[in-house]
Amino acid sequence: MEKILIVSPFKRDIHLYPHLHDFIALLAERFTVEYLAISERGYFIKELFRPVSLLKVAKIFLGLHKFAGKKNRFQFIIAIDNLPYVLACLFIGGKVILFSHDFVSHDNPWRNAAAQKAIARGTARCLEKNRKIIIQSTARYDLLRKSLGPAKGTPPSPYYLPVSLRKIDPVRRQRPSGIPIVMQIGGINSFRSGSDRILAHYQSNASRYRLFFHGYVSAELALQIRSCEFIPFSSSCITPPGSLHQIVANCDIGFISYEGTDANFYHMAKSSGQLAEFLRMGKPVIATGRNDFSVYLEKERIGIYIKDMNQFNEAIAEIVAHYEDYSSRCSELFEKEFVLNGYMPSLEAWIREDGQWTA
Repeated sequence: MEKILIVSPFKRDIHLYPHLHDFIALLAERFTVEYLAISERGYFIKELFRPVSLLKVAKIFLGLHKFAGKKNRFQFIIAIDNLPYVLACLFIGGKVILFSHDFVSHDNPWRNAAAQKAIARGTARCLEKNRKIIIQSTARYDLLRKSLGPAKGTPPSPYYLPVSLRKIDPVRRQRPSGIPIVMQIGGINSFRSGSDRILAHYQSNASRYRLFFHGYVSAELALQIRSCEFIPFSSSCITPPGSLHQIVANCDIGFISYEGTDANFYHMAKSSGQLAEFLRMGKPVIATGRNDFSVYLEKERIGIYIKDMNQFNEAIAEIVAHYEDYSSRCSELFEKEFVLNGYMPSLEAWIREDGQWTA
């Protein structure tokens, strides 16, 4: 089998994002996969090599050094996010594909930092040569191109891959028999996920629903939870990336809130692992925050977008009253747009296409 190298800012361990875990597993059915974690994403760097420690920098370059000058060892290289992409192009070379998750968009306050300008320039130059990018949606592709600046030559060739998961056995859709359980997964915090607002709402509405937090509970939120009269069920247990659906199965409704502070975190409808997890299990969602879920939920009728928590009880009542319909549409949408297995044949063909390579 042909060899692929994945250059990633994430360790391949129990903390790996579920969609990345599934992507690597399915890719390994078609290629021999090697994995290089370089411990730095580049997103939070304001100054060159700061706050990155010298030890971390040394580890990054030691990891890259093992593969330097060995571009012919791999048929292709897939690099996750902009800084790993630039480093893979510079130190390894060959046919490198950008797998874009997040990036510093043009409206981000850090965009003018020297390090971010250098990463953006390097990404643009590498894309001029390799011209292949995997990204979640047309909206995010357009945003990335705008954030990198005017393109020179032929634009990159995108493959659109929403944040997707492996298909599992069919789920049983059933209207809640008692008080519905509302679950939030992922980052449980106030600065981005709106967890403080649903926690406050729960204090005067605990008779209407049960609240379940599962994920990385911030220290600030943990303090708030401990001081509450009505304490939600909270789990910070590290779940193997392929097993989160077993937790999600325990809820009736998913709660999603992304407080986008820039355009990168606004376009989340096709970029949310939380949404994919809920859809896979046929769980309708209630979404809020500054993001594009308002349009997406209305279009697909898989849940309800609320402007603020004053609409939360009404949204729960609407979903419970028509639960089977909402749940069926969730499962149907997952089958249509978020089953990773279905993308793999066309993704493999796209990777192998020679017409877009100029390297």
